[in-house]
Amino acid sequence: MTKQAQPTKPADFLHTLIDTDTINRQARLSGFVQRVRQLQPLLFVIHVIFSMPIAKISIDGLRDSFIARTGIRLNRTSWRARFNEPLYKLLVWLLARLGRRAHQRRGQLHFKGPLKRFKDIVLVDSTFIQVHDGLAKVFKGTRKAKAAIKVHTQIRALTGELLSYYLTAGSAADCKSFGVGQKDKGCLFIFDKGYQSSSLWARVTRVGGSFITRLPASYRPIITRVNRTHRGRARGLRGKMLREELKRLQRQVLDVQCSFRVHIRGYGGKRGRYEEVEFRVVGLWNVEEDKYHLYVTNLPAKSFDAVLVGQGYRLRWEVELFYRLGKSGLGLSQLKHYRHAVRVKILALCALIRASVAMQACCEGRVSNRHVRLNMERWGRVWREQMSRWALAVLGLGLHWACTWETLTYLARDPNPQRKPLAEQFLESFQGLGSSVRDVLRP
Repeated sequence: MTKQAQPTKPADFLHTLIDTDTINRQARLSGFVQRVRQLQPLLFVIHVIFSMPIAKISIDGLRDSFIARTGIRLNRTSWRARFNEPLYKLLVWLLARLGRRAHQRRGQLHFKGPLKRFKDIVLVDSTFIQVHDGLAKVFKGTRKAKAAIKVHTQIRALTGELLSYYLTAGSAADCKSFGVGQKDKGCLFIFDKGYQSSSLWARVTRVGGSFITRLPASYRPIITRVNRTHRGRARGLRGKMLREELKRLQRQVLDVQCSFRVHIRGYGGKRGRYEEVEFRVVGLWNVEEDKYHLYVTNLPAKSFDAVLVGQGYRLRWEVELFYRLGKSGLGLSQLKHYRHAVRVKILALCALIRASVAMQACCEGRVSNRHVRLNMERWGRVWREQMSRWALAVLGLGLHWACTWETLTYLARDPNPQRKPLAEQFLESFQGLGSSVRDVLRP
């Protein structure tokens, strides 16, 4: 297999991601193999990741299917010994490679209107996965489960691509597992409620990023300025507590600046301190629930109307597509019956790699066939089937995998093309009617 600069077919795309020479070289560097004998590292990786049945299966079951597909016989002890720390390091490297490729797509994103100021729109969320109770000392759980792992992810909002991830115990706090750096300058982050921390919001602001999240019920900020004026005898809000004034307001939209207490960590032997930092708070009246939905952001009021802030936060639900694909179709939830911590992490990474490859392939399909609107659930089923066929071809079973992007996108087309996905509703709100994900992705 040779590396292709511009993959024009699904096979070229997969060969670009999974290159024989690169995998073999990294397998030696990670210590997974010292020298290639009977078992090629590529064959093992392809089988474990891409041809693994999604239903509940044991490590020995994987060995049996590998022997049946390749004819290479490995005894039970030798097979089990390969699910070790070096294999975990190899998969970490492969997933990082996929993440770098996803980051490189930022140069192909083309936003218009108010979104033009952003180089990317990122969803930050985590998912809770129960594991065997015997792993409670390694993966401490919560009241939901005695033992669990938590997968923290950063997902590109409009394409579903995995940008970065972090594995922790189920009891780990979400906001402490999110790192912010200069690479995040110019990005818009949409945070789940687990990342409701004024200190985190301040860090994002300091590096030049933007964010939208819900205001936690425990936060009681003081109003410092009103961004949206109202005619008539409107109540004066400056200097008053937000939560107390909400009970008396009758306006449909609230747009104010509020003061938040932010903890600044100490560096170089200096003690930490607290500062007062202003963030914008938007309240939108929800008729069904008979209360305000409150959002916190640092987006400027002049460019982003209060209603647009609420519509922007709705895009957070797109992250559920990635988790649904990873859990229901690609094995992310099938970890409970494994009793070894390393194997749990290996199989979790395998599921993330499957989901990451599936979403990057979806981007390639959208660029190649721009006239078809895809249904993501259909895409997950179609890609899962085709990925298994490609794996069988690579494993040397004499099969020819000649699928095209046109065929894949046709099979995964939306049965109701008049129904607009949430991502397209978001783009139309910010960029005008007719905007779509296909327009954002430059060919």
